[in-house]
Amino acid sequence: MSDDILQSCPIKADGTPMISVKTTRNGYFDCVKFFIVFCMLWGHAIQYCSVNYNFFSNIVFKVIYGFHMPLFALISGWFFYYSVNKYTCEDILKKKCLPMACSIVGGNFLYWVVWVVTEIIRTGDVTLFVNGGWINQLFNLWFLWAIMLSMAIVGIAYAKIKNKWLSFFVMLLGTALFFLFPNSVQCIFVYPYFLIGFFACKYQDVFKKIAPLRFLSIPLYPLLVGFYGNDYYIYVSGLWGVDYTPLQYLYIDVYRFLTGLVGCVFVLTLMRPIYNLIKDTKICDAFEKTGTKSLQIYVMQTIAFYIVSVVVGGLTKTGYFNFVNENSALYTYAITFGFTAILYLLLYYIIKLLYKLKIGKYIFGR
Repeated sequence: MSDDILQSCPIKADGTPMISVKTTRNGYFDCVKFFIVFCMLWGHAIQYCSVNYNFFSNIVFKVIYGFHMPLFALISGWFFYYSVNKYTCEDILKKKCLPMACSIVGGNFLYWVVWVVTEIIRTGDVTLFVNGGWINQLFNLWFLWAIMLSMAIVGIAYAKIKNKWLSFFVMLLGTALFFLFPNSVQCIFVYPYFLIGFFACKYQDVFKKIAPLRFLSIPLYPLLVGFYGNDYYIYVSGLWGVDYTPLQYLYIDVYRFLTGLVGCVFVLTLMRPIYNLIKDTKICDAFEKTGTKSLQIYVMQTIAFYIVSVVVGGLTKTGYFNFVNENSALYTYAITFGFTAILYLLLYYIIKLLYKLKIGKYIFGR
């Protein structure tokens, strides 16, 4: 979710981008980030706005979860390439990894406070402020952990090892660092997309030669999603284990990875003509503006959906859950979609308020 956006980047003779000191926002990628965040919120709404609803089988949920986190990681890797050419290794750790760590600590602390206050209201147990497990909360926001570790591994390997093949090999070995942290499976899942984005930016001339192939993603991604099993989600099967044979795990892992990669190309391909159509309009300006707050919204939505789960849990006697199960299309395309639009705007203005109160930088980092 890097904010170092280069509007244009000429190519050197060796095929790598020529890094310019002057940077500006890239409206197209801000719109893409808006779309990804909206999809993330929509997917979470489908998951948390009901109980005992088979969200894994929901087609919109499958489409979203096929690409949204892989694409965020890929975009982060793309723009991180500019950062490693702009900053020293020490500056990478200070200006990129440290602010991300602040976002992790600040976001998780805020979540913990909301959780403790909510549980005290529900149970009356005031001791939660003392023994509420604050340290355990630090390992939430797994995607921020994944991007922070990815930046540290790639940044150090790229800056300190001049041999490109040895540097790449060290980047691959760096995968082992993820095992030191909870949610290592999810982190390892998105790390390859970060690397793909990084090297796609580095070797733009190579990728431009195969760019026409991107249109194959338009029929291919819906086809892959159509055969995407409920046990293909990273949250269900993981990357390895004892539930399936090694060959079955290999098939699931490869299928899931290809679905994510094709999904990334699919979204980027379709978003370009849409952006060209709406750019210089007020709606596009709004998308770009909210797209700049993708990291902050990711942090705040964890709190929002915790509150949603508490509220929804209190609807057990209303018949709401039966209504959802009997009207899945209405639930998906009206209730949760409308809720997502409202929540997106609400979180955006809450974030603006937090910055206005001078506390946003302590919650989200610099």
